[in-house]
Amino acid sequence: MQGSNALNPNYKRQALTGGFFKDYGAAPAEFESPGSKELFEPSPLVSGGGNYAYATLTINLILHLACAICTCVAAAMYLPPPNDKANVDYSVYHDTDFVKSWVIVMLVCEILCVVFTVLYYGLVFKAMAFALPAQIGLSLQLIATVSAIKLSYWVCMAPDTAKSMRDANGDGWIVATMYLGLIVIAGYIMTPISGTYYKVVSAGGAEAWAKPKEAPM
Repeated sequence: MQGSNALNPNYKRQALTGGFFKDYGAAPAEFESPGSKELFEPSPLVSGGGNYAYATLTINLILHLACAICTCVAAAMYLPPPNDKANVDYSVYHDTDFVKSWVIVMLVCEILCVVFTVLYYGLVFKAMAFALPAQIGLSLQLIATVSAIKLSYWVCMAPDTAKSMRDANGDGWIVATMYLGLIVIAGYIMTPISGTYYKVVSAGGAEAWAKPKEAPM
């Protein structure tokens, strides 16, 4: 029994969806997408085809980059010097205010998320066929965003050390990190869902995109 060619990158009826870095092929003949014959493989970064897909990809890349930049700046502002023994954890209310740890986790997970997401979904053929990489990327972003939320709350509510740091640095960068992280998470979930819907409808040909005719009275 001959196996399926659906995951074969050399199969002639498959779009050249080797990740958005290499995805310049036309959609298979049976696909019909509005305004373009190009069809991107759904991923957390891109969906659809033509100008819509390029716009989605550009916006998502900008959001990931902006979130990473804000995270780095916020981490630089609130990470204590290595020799600052008095403020190792910045504990304020109880022993679980491990602020230094939150900052480090936020920074490392955000950078790993951006690098992993861009490289994996930019280079790997049929990347969304495997659930584990998506779980890894989304989990890294969730951990970074939760750490940013905890840090933002500590900066806004804790007295003494946090107040002096807030007065010196402001809380705009950490707040921006928090909201951008939430937007990136939304894109991580909704972009591939939208792309999958787009691809399924496109497989139905031009008629699938046509507006339904009104039923006769």
